[in-house]
Amino acid sequence: MEVFQDPRDLSKRILKNSFLAAGLTHTQGNTFLKTLRAVPFNLRYLPKDTRTLVNTLTAVASRYIQEIAGGEYLHIGLKKSMIKKLESLPENKLPEVIIIDLSTDGCKVDKGPDQYWPMQYRIFNIPDKRAIIVGIFKGKTKPSNPFDFFDQIVQEIVEIQEQGGIFIANRQLPLQVRCFIADAPARAFALNHYGHTASNACSKCRVEGHRCEVQGHEGAMIFLGIRHPLRTDEDYENLLDEDHHRGRSPLAPIVPLVTRVPFEAMHSVWIGNAKKVISAHVDGKFGHRRLNGRKIGIVNSDNSYSTLHPLFSKIFFRKIIMSTS
Repeated sequence: MEVFQDPRDLSKRILKNSFLAAGLTHTQGNTFLKTLRAVPFNLRYLPKDTRTLVNTLTAVASRYIQEIAGGEYLHIGLKKSMIKKLESLPENKLPEVIIIDLSTDGCKVDKGPDQYWPMQYRIFNIPDKRAIIVGIFKGKTKPSNPFDFFDQIVQEIVEIQEQGGIFIANRQLPLQVRCFIADAPARAFALNHYGHTASNACSKCRVEGHRCEVQGHEGAMIFLGIRHPLRTDEDYENLLDEDHHRGRSPLAPIVPLVTRVPFEAMHSVWIGNAKKVISAHVDGKFGHRRLNGRKIGIVNSDNSYSTLHPLFSKIFFRKIIMSTS
């Protein structure tokens, strides 16, 4: 039996477990901690912020952290969180079929060397579509083996589907994966194909890229034309293009890899395309003449509106054309 030498450590551990059991928000927890730290309690050894209290790694949690290629992975679990989510809904709001979207991406929480890859899903066909985290990877680099990273989530989904779904309110609700969503690097990692700078990188068609030889752009990969042979789910599963595939995808058992793995607009259009076009005009890149202060002021006059409105590109580029004419 574990013995705690310091009563303060024991009280913080008990308080932490109480916060987690009660499901307190950070705001509620902070209010409670502020009360305990003040007169007449004077428990000044308690932290001011709930996150400091509950983020301490426990012995129980450490048993579930696995060493995988590139770092560590903690699998929180899909079925348990899904049952909890669905049981919170009124019975008349339960879907006939549970339809989920999966997603992952890398991020950093501070300026340190560690990066985190949360594995998350959302239930698409219920009113509350907020993402739920089912696993977290931590490492100095991204996970290096996609099978290690996706293994447990794929196993859970396959098991649920083989069992006919999830039993909620005396009903068996089948489970379907609608799509897997990720940016280009994370998508290449999940589908186990060569990255977006390779010559055969597209997972939708068989376009072949070529290195640019134009002065000032040497080495950039360019993809010409729009009418290229399309890939199919069957072709993709059978790995028919050896110049595209690194190997099989760990997602193959749960989702069609062409029709159900979309290209998302934020990176493909806004960051990958529109940002480059804007910077070309504003900063004078790619052979364009840099806009002067007056013209940039014209563009900025609708900045707050244009960043929110879906028609911002038309407004912005119309102003660009007018200001440079």
